[in-house]
Amino acid sequence: MTDPESGEVVCSICGLVVQEKMEDTKLQYYEKGIDTRGKEPSSLAHYDMGLSTIIGKTDIDAKGQRIQPSGHSAIQNLRNWDHRIQLHNSRDMNMKRAFNTLNRLKDKLRLSDVTIEKVAYIYRKALLKQLIRGRSIDSVVVAAAYIGMGEALSLTSLKEISEISNIRQKTIGKMVRLIASELGILIPVSDPIRCVTKVGNILGLSEKTKREAFELMSHIKDSEYSAGKKPMGLAATILYIACNKTGENMTQKEIAKAAGVTEVTLRGRLSDLKAKNLV
Repeated sequence: MTDPESGEVVCSICGLVVQEKMEDTKLQYYEKGIDTRGKEPSSLAHYDMGLSTIIGKTDIDAKGQRIQPSGHSAIQNLRNWDHRIQLHNSRDMNMKRAFNTLNRLKDKLRLSDVTIEKVAYIYRKALLKQLIRGRSIDSVVVAAAYIGMGEALSLTSLKEISEISNIRQKTIGKMVRLIASELGILIPVSDPIRCVTKVGNILGLSEKTKREAFELMSHIKDSEYSAGKKPMGLAATILYIACNKTGENMTQKEIAKAAGVTEVTLRGRLSDLKAKNLV
């Protein structure tokens, strides 16, 4: 997670400081980013795409000279009206609230700028199709974020994004299916090998065990058994088999918890693999 006040990037799980003394080159005027040249960058993640005018908070004119005290009240009135007229309809207010929610999720989910633009594009399309009507704005934003992260090949699951956003997993899943269906979006399936890497890193397994798991997963992918199977469940099963082969002491409960699946899922997949002579 990024902490702009201290200028640090910190791991949300163990508290490790990944990066420190970051430079903050952006200012925030009316909750919109402005670069160091005073020019606002164009972005789909702004309700007005960054194309509206801004009257800054500093009492300095274009020549760099300080504005006379007699003109402060007039300038303040101009600032107020400039801010008010930019939200002249319900659609702009909807997008402003939605993108504020997206900015809050950005640090929690560590979304890249490319993913943010993709999520904003998906939300705008959903708003145009009137998919927001009668539904929570936050749930639609989170669903769009899940789809955007999926297209960026992220391994964040519905359960994880539900815990971060405090929205029910069932609600997010239902909204994801609706948006994908109405907008014709195909969500890529997670690569089981990348899932093996994620679960292995969470458990702190040795490189020997992870290499053994990679070889087993490659063999199973070549046999086309992984098609249609839940990637995390399959990855947890392969890691359990690899731990047994390398002698690393890991229980089914520990591996299943790290993968976000149940022990029943792990045992069922293990029995199926043994029945097909794949392990």
